Amino acid sequence: MVVFIVVTSVLEFLYASFAIEPSSYYQRLYQVGIGWLIAWWVIEDQRETNFRPCYEYSAFVLVFWLALLPHYLFRTRGGRGLLQFGAFLTVLVLPRLIASRISH
Repeated sequence: MVVFIVVTSVLEFLYASFAIEPSSYYQRLYQVGIGWLIAWWVIEDQRETNFRPCYEYSAFVLVFWLALLPHYLFRTRGGRGLLQFGAFLTVLVLPRLIASRISH
C-alpha cells in the first residue's frame, strides 16, 4: 500500500507540475487500486483482530471503503482507530492538495 501511495503521489505531483489533467484511465485505476488495497488489508487484519463481520464484508469495503473503513477501525481499535483513519486520509489527500496548489 505504501508503494502505491508513493507512486500515485509522485504521479500527482508530475501531473500538477506540467499542468496536465490526469487521464480518466489513471483516475479509475487509482480508485480501483486504493479500494482493492484497503479491502486486502482488511482481510489480512481480520485474522489478527478476530473481528468477524458479515460474510462479504471485504467486498463491501472494496466499493464503500470510505464509509466502512472508519467503522472497521473503530470496532477493532476503538477511538484510536478513528485517529488512524484520519491519518490515513491525510496521507491520501495531502499529495492531491499539494499538487492542486502547485498547478494553480
